[in-house]
Amino acid sequence: MPHLDYAAELADLRPGDHVLCLHESEAEHRAWLTPFLRGGLERGEKVLYLYHEHDPGLILDYLRQAGLPPEGFLARGQLELAEAQPLLFPREICDPQVATRTLRQALNRAMDEGWGGLRLTAEMAAGLNQGAAGGELLGYECLSNALFPDHLLIALCQYDRRRFDSAQLLEALALHSEVVTPTGRHDNFYFSAPPYLTRSEPAESLLQHRLERLERRTAQARTLDEDLEFATAVLDAMAAPVLVLDASGRLVFANISGEQLLGEPAEKLRGRLVWEVLEVQEGPGALRDLVRGGTEEGSTPPAPPELLTQNGRRRCYLTRPHLPGGRASGHLVLTVV
Repeated sequence: MPHLDYAAELADLRPGDHVLCLHESEAEHRAWLTPFLRGGLERGEKVLYLYHEHDPGLILDYLRQAGLPPEGFLARGQLELAEAQPLLFPREICDPQVATRTLRQALNRAMDEGWGGLRLTAEMAAGLNQGAAGGELLGYECLSNALFPDHLLIALCQYDRRRFDSAQLLEALALHSEVVTPTGRHDNFYFSAPPYLTRSEPAESLLQHRLERLERRTAQARTLDEDLEFATAVLDAMAAPVLVLDASGRLVFANISGEQLLGEPAEKLRGRLVWEVLEVQEGPGALRDLVRGGTEEGSTPPAPPELLTQNGRRRCYLTRPHLPGGRASGHLVLTVV
C-alpha cells in the first residue's frame, strides 16, 4: 500500500457523512478502521461496530495496538461491538426496511444515552449470507441515506472487494457521498442517490433521481457554454492583447488582439510555450521567469518584460485570477499594454 496518513484522511469527518470503504486485504481494513474507530471515541461519539467476518477481539486489538485500550470505552457503553447479521438482516432474506429501522433505533439510543453522535461501521458482506443480491443491499443503502442529512450520524460501510461482484460494487459506489480506497479519501462524483425515497421500489426511485440529475447537468452545461461565449466576446472586444496560459506557460486562449499580436490563430498555437511564440526585448528567459514567478502563490513576480511592436514598446503583465471562495485559478493571464 502507498504511504498514507489514514488518520489525517478521516480527521474532518462530520455528521451526515456516508462513506464507502473499499478494501481487499486485511492490512487495508485495519488501516482505515483503526482511525475511524479511534476518532469517534476521542470525539465523544457512540461507536458501534457491526462485525461479520472479523472476530471482535481482532477489532479491539486494532485499538490496543494503536495505544488506545478499549476496556474503559466498553465498560461505559461508548464502544459497542455486535454481530451484523442478527441486527441488520435478522430474517431469512435481507429486508431493507428492517435493516434501516434498526439503524434508526441505534441512532436514537445513542442520543438518549447522551453521546455526541453515532459513528457506525458495518461489514456489509453480512447481507450476502442472507441471500441478498444487489437489489436488497441497494435498497438498504438507498433507504439509509434518508437518515444522514439531519442527524448526528457518521457511517463507514465496509465492502470487501473479494466478496462482492463488480455490479454490486457499482451500485454501492452510486449510494455513498464519499469513498475511501488504498489511495485515500475521495469525494464521490458518481454519487447519485436520492435524498429520500418517494416510492416503494428503491430501484425505481433511484432511476428517477438519476434521470433528473442528467437533466440538471445538461442545463448546467448549457449555461456554462453561454457564460463562456459571453466571456470570450468581452475579451475579444478589448483592445489589449490577452493570452491565457496554463500553469506551465502553455497557450490556452488568445483574444482577437492577442492573435493579431502572435500573428497566428490561437487554435494553431494552442499548447505552445508562450516564450516560444512571443518575442520580448529581454529574450525568452524573461517571459519564462515571469511565468514561473506567477505560478508560485505569494511570490513577487519579476519586472514585466518589454515587447517591441510597430507602435513602440509595450509591457507584458501576468496575473493569476481567483475563483469564487478565494481559490487561485490554475491558469495565468498575460496582458500586453
